[in-house]
Amino acid sequence: MTPARVAWLLTVLSLVILDKVEAQWPAEELNQQWEALMVKGQFGFFEDGRRASFSPYASFEAVDGWVTQVTKTREAIIVEDKDYRTVEGGLLRRVPAGGTAVVELYGRQLPYPLTVVRTGWGRAHDFFLVFRPSSQSMARVLKQWRIPFDGPGRLFLRGFLVYDDARAIATVRVMDGVDHVAVDEGVPLPLTPR
Repeated sequence: MTPARVAWLLTVLSLVILDKVEAQWPAEELNQQWEALMVKGQFGFFEDGRRASFSPYASFEAVDGWVTQVTKTREAIIVEDKDYRTVEGGLLRRVPAGGTAVVELYGRQLPYPLTVVRTGWGRAHDFFLVFRPSSQSMARVLKQWRIPFDGPGRLFLRGFLVYDDARAIATVRVMDGVDHVAVDEGVPLPLTPR
Protein backbone atom coordinates (compact mmCIF):
# COMPACT_ATOMS: atom_id res chain seq x y z
CA MET A 1 0.00 0.00 0.00
CA THR A 2 1.35 3.45 -0.90
CA PRO A 3 1.96 6.13 1.73
CA ALA A 4 -0.72 8.32 0.11
CA ARG A 5 -3.28 5.49 0.39
CA VAL A 6 -2.38 4.90 4.07
CA ALA A 7 -2.77 8.62 4.80
CA TRP A 8 -6.16 8.66 3.07
CA LEU A 9 -7.38 5.62 5.03
CA LEU A 10 -6.22 7.13 8.33
CA THR A 11 -8.05 10.37 7.54
CA VAL A 12 -11.30 8.55 6.75
CA LEU A 13 -10.97 6.38 9.85
CA SER A 14 -10.35 9.41 12.10
CA LEU A 15 -13.46 11.16 10.75
CA VAL A 16 -15.58 8.07 11.40
CA ILE A 17 -14.24 7.78 14.95
CA LEU A 18 -14.83 11.50 15.64
CA ASP A 19 -18.42 11.19 14.43
CA LYS A 20 -19.01 8.26 16.82
CA VAL A 21 -17.40 10.10 19.75
CA GLU A 22 -19.29 13.32 19.07
CA ALA A 23 -22.60 11.42 19.01
CA GLN A 24 -21.84 10.19 22.55
CA TRP A 25 -20.75 13.58 23.86
CA PRO A 26 -23.13 14.87 26.55
CA ALA A 27 -23.12 18.55 25.49
CA GLU A 28 -26.92 18.66 25.66
CA GLU A 29 -26.85 17.48 29.28
CA LEU A 30 -24.44 20.29 30.19
CA ASN A 31 -26.64 22.82 28.39
CA GLN A 32 -29.72 21.60 30.27
CA GLN A 33 -27.93 21.87 33.63
CA TRP A 34 -26.79 25.39 32.78
CA GLU A 35 -30.29 26.47 31.72
CA ALA A 36 -31.88 25.02 34.89
CA LEU A 37 -29.47 27.07 37.02
CA MET A 38 -30.23 30.19 34.97
CA VAL A 39 -34.00 29.81 35.41
CA LYS A 40 -33.58 29.30 39.17
CA GLY A 41 -31.23 32.28 39.44
CA GLN A 42 -28.45 30.15 40.92
CA PHE A 43 -24.89 31.17 40.23
CA GLY A 44 -21.53 29.51 40.76
CA PHE A 45 -19.23 26.75 39.56
CA PHE A 46 -20.78 23.28 39.32
CA GLU A 47 -18.45 20.36 38.80
CA ASP A 48 -20.00 17.03 37.79
CA GLY A 49 -23.37 18.13 39.20
CA ARG A 50 -22.08 19.49 42.53
CA ARG A 51 -21.33 23.03 43.62
CA ALA A 52 -17.55 23.54 43.73
CA SER A 53 -15.25 26.18 45.13
CA PHE A 54 -15.65 29.49 43.33
CA SER A 55 -14.07 32.89 44.08
CA PRO A 56 -15.49 35.57 41.80
CA TYR A 57 -14.18 39.07 42.17
CA ALA A 58 -16.94 41.38 40.91
CA SER A 59 -20.59 41.87 40.10
CA PHE A 60 -21.90 41.39 36.56
CA GLU A 61 -22.12 45.18 36.09
CA ALA A 62 -18.30 45.36 36.12
CA VAL A 63 -17.93 43.38 32.87
CA ASP A 64 -20.41 45.54 30.94
CA GLY A 65 -22.07 42.70 29.01
CA TRP A 66 -18.95 40.87 27.75
CA VAL A 67 -19.66 37.12 27.67
CA THR A 68 -16.01 36.11 27.98
CA GLN A 69 -15.67 38.12 31.20
CA VAL A 70 -18.89 37.17 33.00
CA THR A 71 -17.31 33.95 34.30
CA LYS A 72 -15.25 36.10 36.67
CA THR A 73 -18.34 37.56 38.37
CA ARG A 74 -20.60 36.53 41.23
CA GLU A 75 -23.35 35.98 38.62
CA ALA A 76 -21.39 33.41 36.61
CA ILE A 77 -22.77 29.98 35.78
CA ILE A 78 -20.10 27.41 34.95
CA VAL A 79 -21.05 23.76 34.49
CA GLU A 80 -18.27 21.21 34.03
CA ASP A 81 -18.44 17.42 33.72
CA LYS A 82 -15.93 14.81 34.88
CA ASP A 83 -14.17 15.00 31.49
CA TYR A 84 -13.61 18.78 31.92
CA ARG A 85 -16.08 19.81 29.21
CA THR A 86 -17.68 23.10 30.18
CA VAL A 87 -20.56 25.39 29.40
CA GLU A 88 -19.89 28.81 30.87
CA GLY A 89 -21.54 32.19 30.97
CA GLY A 90 -23.88 34.06 33.25
CA LEU A 91 -25.96 37.15 33.82
CA LEU A 92 -25.01 40.01 31.50
CA ARG A 93 -27.72 42.60 32.15
CA ARG A 94 -30.70 43.12 34.51
CA VAL A 95 -33.30 45.87 34.25
CA PRO A 96 -36.48 46.55 36.25
CA ALA A 97 -39.68 45.80 34.35
CA GLY A 98 -42.39 47.37 36.50
CA GLY A 99 -43.27 46.52 40.08
CA THR A 100 -41.03 43.74 41.38
CA ALA A 101 -40.48 42.20 37.93
CA VAL A 102 -37.06 42.15 36.26
CA VAL A 103 -35.86 41.31 32.76
CA GLU A 104 -32.46 39.68 32.45
CA LEU A 105 -30.07 38.89 29.62
CA TYR A 106 -27.82 35.85 29.97
CA GLY A 107 -25.03 34.73 27.66
CA ARG A 108 -23.05 31.52 27.46
CA GLN A 109 -20.25 29.99 25.46
CA LEU A 110 -21.00 26.50 24.24
CA PRO A 111 -18.46 23.67 24.48
CA TYR A 112 -15.84 23.47 21.77
CA PRO A 113 -16.91 20.96 19.13
CA LEU A 114 -14.81 17.80 19.06
CA THR A 115 -14.57 18.07 15.30
CA VAL A 116 -12.88 21.46 15.39
CA VAL A 117 -11.04 20.61 12.16
CA ARG A 118 -14.34 20.54 10.29
CA THR A 119 -16.29 23.28 12.07
CA GLY A 120 -13.72 26.01 12.74
CA TRP A 121 -11.87 26.86 15.91
CA GLY A 122 -14.32 29.00 17.85
CA ARG A 123 -17.24 28.55 20.15
CA ALA A 124 -20.87 29.25 19.41
CA HIS A 125 -22.76 31.46 21.86
CA ASP A 126 -26.32 31.46 23.19
CA PHE A 127 -28.16 34.47 24.55
CA PHE A 128 -31.32 34.24 26.64
CA LEU A 129 -33.86 36.92 27.47
CA VAL A 130 -35.62 35.90 30.69
CA PHE A 131 -38.46 37.41 32.67
CA ARG A 132 -38.67 37.11 36.47
CA PRO A 133 -41.94 38.25 38.13
CA SER A 134 -39.82 39.13 41.17
CA SER A 135 -36.08 39.18 41.64
CA GLN A 136 -36.22 35.98 43.74
CA SER A 137 -38.63 33.93 41.59
CA MET A 138 -38.15 31.34 38.87
CA ALA A 139 -37.60 32.90 35.46
CA ARG A 140 -39.36 32.27 32.20
CA VAL A 141 -37.27 32.21 29.03
CA LEU A 142 -38.85 34.60 26.54
CA LYS A 143 -36.37 34.22 23.70
CA GLN A 144 -33.12 32.44 22.87
CA TRP A 145 -30.62 33.33 20.16
CA ARG A 146 -27.76 31.07 18.99
CA ILE A 147 -24.85 32.83 17.34
CA PRO A 148 -22.44 30.51 15.54
CA PHE A 149 -18.74 31.17 15.44
CA ASP A 150 -18.04 33.27 12.37
CA GLY A 151 -14.45 34.47 12.49
CA PRO A 152 -12.18 35.95 15.14
CA GLY A 153 -14.51 38.87 15.97
CA ARG A 154 -17.07 36.38 17.23
CA LEU A 155 -14.77 35.32 20.05
CA PHE A 156 -15.81 38.47 21.90
CA LEU A 157 -19.56 39.01 22.09
CA ARG A 158 -21.28 41.66 24.17
CA GLY A 159 -24.96 41.88 25.13
CA PHE A 160 -27.13 44.94 25.72
CA LEU A 161 -30.64 45.13 27.16
CA VAL A 162 -33.08 48.06 27.21
CA TYR A 163 -36.63 47.96 28.55
CA ASP A 164 -39.37 50.28 27.29
CA ASP A 165 -41.93 50.40 30.11
CA ALA A 166 -44.56 52.27 28.06
CA ARG A 167 -44.67 49.55 25.39
CA ALA A 168 -43.58 46.62 27.65
CA ILE A 169 -40.86 45.65 25.17
CA ALA A 170 -37.34 44.50 25.99
CA THR A 171 -34.81 45.16 23.26
CA VAL A 172 -31.76 42.92 23.03
CA ARG A 173 -28.70 43.85 21.05
CA VAL A 174 -25.66 41.59 20.69
CA MET A 175 -22.51 42.89 19.05
CA ASP A 176 -19.26 41.17 18.28
CA GLY A 177 -15.70 42.34 18.90
CA VAL A 178 -15.61 44.38 15.71
CA ASP A 179 -19.01 46.01 16.42
CA HIS A 180 -21.08 44.03 13.94
CA VAL A 181 -24.64 43.61 15.16
CA ALA A 182 -25.52 39.93 15.54
CA VAL A 183 -28.92 40.47 17.23
CA ASP A 184 -31.15 43.53 17.44
CA GLU A 185 -34.67 42.54 18.43
CA GLY A 186 -37.54 43.82 20.55
CA VAL A 187 -39.44 41.20 22.53
CA PRO A 188 -42.83 41.90 24.16
CA LEU A 189 -43.04 41.00 27.84
CA PRO A 190 -45.90 39.11 29.42
CA LEU A 191 -48.48 41.31 31.08
CA THR A 192 -47.83 41.79 34.77
CA PRO A 193 -49.87 43.61 37.41
CA ARG A 194 -48.54 47.11 38.06
